[in-house]
Amino acid sequence: MSEVITVIGGGAAGSSIINSLKGAHFNVKVGLRSPEKMDNAVSIESAIKDSGQVIILALPYDTSLKIVADHKADLKNKTIIDMMNPIKADMSGVQTFNGQSGAENLQSELPDSHIVETFNHVDAPVLGNPKGAFQFVVSDDKDALSHVTKIANQMGFDSQPINDLSRTAEVENFAFLWIYYSVVANKKADAFLKLQ
Repeated sequence: MSEVITVIGGGAAGSSIINSLKGAHFNVKVGLRSPEKMDNAVSIESAIKDSGQVIILALPYDTSLKIVADHKADLKNKTIIDMMNPIKADMSGVQTFNGQSGAENLQSELPDSHIVETFNHVDAPVLGNPKGAFQFVVSDDKDALSHVTKIANQMGFDSQPINDLSRTAEVENFAFLWIYYSVVANKKADAFLKLQ
């Protein structure tokens, strides 16, 4: 029986990761704020309560913080994949949280969960069709790190694990560099290829 992976969010990145996971034969459950917008989606609350071991957060960072705050008990001992980037609204850089990266802050908010940051430094088309694209996978938890690295490899990424969540500061800043080049410099078509 295929592993159940729950994805919270169905925007461009979320939809792409959903398609990629399905293509890799995972059993994908989807939670949305408006579940009627996608076939077989359910509410975020239902998706979290009925989730397997792995949950992917594919929402804006601030929105996800509010959601996890409401579901800490249900997220206990779960592996949470953080594919978000806490970019400042004025596109001037990456938000930090008392010196912590977004992933470190999420871990502080969910001390009984296993935070793994990945899938946040490529664009939606690459998420949907990795074709061996390089991907950092970062976590303090060795078991969660190994598990998510295997998931990413099965999806078609060339995954490189880093067993140190503090390194997510560099990953998030790398992601911002790509986002800045893509959005602000208006080089959307080839931004990731050039930075890779």
